[in-house]
Amino acid sequence: MKTDLAWLAGFFDGEGCVSLRIDDNIAHQPRVTITQFGDEGYETLLEVKRIVGFGSICRSKRGYNQYRLTSYTNCFLFCGRILPYSIRKKKVIGMMLEFCVELKKELKYDLGLKILKTHGRKGKRRWSK
Repeated sequence: MKTDLAWLAGFFDGEGCVSLRIDDNIAHQPRVTITQFGDEGYETLLEVKRIVGFGSICRSKRGYNQYRLTSYTNCFLFCGRILPYSIRKKKVIGMMLEFCVELKKELKYDLGLKILKTHGRKGKRRWSK
C-alpha cells in the first residue's frame, strides 16, 4: 500500500493537476486530474483508480484519457493520501487540503442558515463553523 501511494504521488507530481472551478469570482469546486494519451495511458489511469479506489476516467475522441475527482471529499481524501510522499506538488496539495476543509465548513454554515430560515427563527443567524 505505501509503495503504491509513493508511486502515485511521484506520478501525480509529474502528470497531475490540482485546480479550482471558479464561477462569479468564487472558487467552489476542487478538481484533481491526471491526463494520459492512448491505450497505454488509459491502462495507467486504471491503475491509478485501482490504488485510489474512486474517481472517474473519461476518454475523448482525440485520444486522451483523464482521471478526475471533482468532489471536495474525494479531492481531500486523495490529497491526504499522497501528501506525505509528494515532492514537487507538496505545497499545492496542502493548499487543496486546506481549501477542502474550509469549503466543508462553509457548506455547513450555508446549510445552517437554510435550516434557520426554513424554520422561521429570527434574530442573529449564527452557525458555528
